[in-house]
Amino acid sequence: MKTFPIVAVQSFIEATRDTGYKSTGSAIAEFIDNALEAQAKHVDVQIQETPNGAGDKIIRVTDDGTGMRPAVLRLALQFGGSTRFGSRMATGRYGMGLPNGGLSQARRLEVFTWANSSRVWSSYLDVDEIASSSMCAVPSPRLAQNLARPRTQSGTMVVLSKCDRLDCATPQALELKLLAEFGRIFRRVLHDGRVIKINGIPVRPFDPLFLAQGANVAGAKLYGPPLEYKLRVPAFVTSPASFSVVSVRFSELPIERWHHFSNEKKNDLGIAKNAGVSIVRAGREIDYGWYFMGTKRKENYDDWWRCEVAFSPELDELFGVTHSKQKINPTRLLSSILTPEIERIARELNARVRRKYASIKGEGTGSKTLNRLQARDHLIEPPRSVRESSTLKDKLPGLKLLRKRNDGVQGLRFAVTHNPEEHNFFFSAHVRDGLLSLNINECHPFYSSAYRQLASANTAGGRQEALQYVLLLLISCARAECLVNGPRVHEIMRRFRQIWSDAVAAFLS
Repeated sequence: MKTFPIVAVQSFIEATRDTGYKSTGSAIAEFIDNALEAQAKHVDVQIQETPNGAGDKIIRVTDDGTGMRPAVLRLALQFGGSTRFGSRMATGRYGMGLPNGGLSQARRLEVFTWANSSRVWSSYLDVDEIASSSMCAVPSPRLAQNLARPRTQSGTMVVLSKCDRLDCATPQALELKLLAEFGRIFRRVLHDGRVIKINGIPVRPFDPLFLAQGANVAGAKLYGPPLEYKLRVPAFVTSPASFSVVSVRFSELPIERWHHFSNEKKNDLGIAKNAGVSIVRAGREIDYGWYFMGTKRKENYDDWWRCEVAFSPELDELFGVTHSKQKINPTRLLSSILTPEIERIARELNARVRRKYASIKGEGTGSKTLNRLQARDHLIEPPRSVRESSTLKDKLPGLKLLRKRNDGVQGLRFAVTHNPEEHNFFFSAHVRDGLLSLNINECHPFYSSAYRQLASANTAGGRQEALQYVLLLLISCARAECLVNGPRVHEIMRRFRQIWSDAVAAFLS
């Protein structure tokens, strides 16, 4: 009597290769998840072309984790096999990551693992052998022969060969792509000190909220306190806790400092066309998209704020996490809880961006004054930071707006903003990347008594002319302060500005 196995292995393996990993990086991230769960401190990804001249590539992912016993290795190569199946304590849960991620990119997957560097065990999966029925089960692990002794006392190495589904045609292109992807996906563990390298190059964390320094520029600020939602863990989930918390936070990018960047620069920095919500599960980003926004449509203004939603695996079913950990499908219940507040804050931030852009574009006299001062700044001695940066080949943002001095040093650009600050100075300034940013302190009487009235959109005639001279005076003062060097002189200048600010406040009171 003919039997019908639940799984037709040959066709299943070919079909499961189309699981739908968004990228090669998403698939290899599964190996890094395993390494991190095995307490690895270092993960090294090597991408090389084989010496056969056909352009074939081999990928090796090596870690210094705890390694696996032979029985565990065999289980790890089985689809659905895992010592942590159903676990809600870390990133792994389904037992699909290693075989599924590996065979989605290559036709052969080998694993070498050791708990003692003198005994390295290995086993493998091969799509072609499975298709020809010569492989019907995961081979029993064997002691690896002709393998150089590992450099670490314990660890694991995953090798992909016969790679036929990689994103990029060259190792160099894939290297760049993985550096960017992994910097974002694993930003939290990288900030915590774990090391991931691609062909020897350390992956730098990339924070899409632009709060933490890394491969990205930093300078955004949190918008309001984080939101926390205490949700009941589904009854069928085995968890020591009855409730789990979803944390939501927003950041607001500094439009005043970054709006002048060219479109190319905004794209390179990840500012433009990246509006959305970062979905973080167990400290690892699994998705990024326009989630929990209700009826709000995405606009260009939304590039200037970000959102992050973080949760733990106990809530996987509410978020609709896929077994490849790269996408969510939120339930109606979860959307009904999160969407109202997230959508409201998103609209608030959108409105704030609109107002700031209107203020920047509507400065009128102020903008003309800044343009005139910028056009003449190359005639004045530049600050040391600008002199030093002029020797670099990297182009500064907005380079077309700068004028070169005869000695090749660029003139400064200027930006004036007005925001509340806790100190009692009536203005503050700093120079960065050739831009002198001057902020008028809204908490100081000078702002309400003088500057706000002069800068009003309805101001005309003599007041416009007065604003020109006020801006000239303040920028000249700030620029002069930026020229001085040495901590003692800086402290003297800071003290002078404090006394000056106090005197202005006293005379205006």
